[in-house]
Amino acid sequence: MRSLALGCVSALVLACAEPPVVPLDRTYSIAVDVEPATWSVGWVMPTRSFADTLRGELARYNVHVVERGRPAEIVALVDLGLWNNWRAIDVAIERGGQTVHVGRVTVPDLSMTTLDAAAGLTAAIIARGIVTTTPVTAPSVLPDLAVDGG
Repeated sequence: MRSLALGCVSALVLACAEPPVVPLDRTYSIAVDVEPATWSVGWVMPTRSFADTLRGELARYNVHVVERGRPAEIVALVDLGLWNNWRAIDVAIERGGQTVHVGRVTVPDLSMTTLDAAAGLTAAIIARGIVTTTPVTAPSVLPDLAVDGG
């Protein structure tokens, strides 16, 4: 039994020491907006601790988080718990006035330790979202469809 536990712990340590899944080719500066669940009235969620842990995890992907109130080209929107799924951490990227949903992490609860542990997965989703979403230069306009009357 001890050897199994020791094997699990060593596998966890080796997994944590691996390089990031999505190495970015350049440094990105983004803003992060972490919102607690709207149903959590009267209970203060640990958003500050989660945001600090997320900042450290994003640094592994060459992503620099700017201070609150400073302009940023990319904004990561993180919702801790949804009204229809309280165990979800929902992630979207806002770039060029367009918001794109990039992923979701499902956790067993929204305790401080669970959120801090989920920050690594959330950072990977944000890094992938930065790479896969492209900036929008102009709004897409559908061409006028001509109706043939004759």
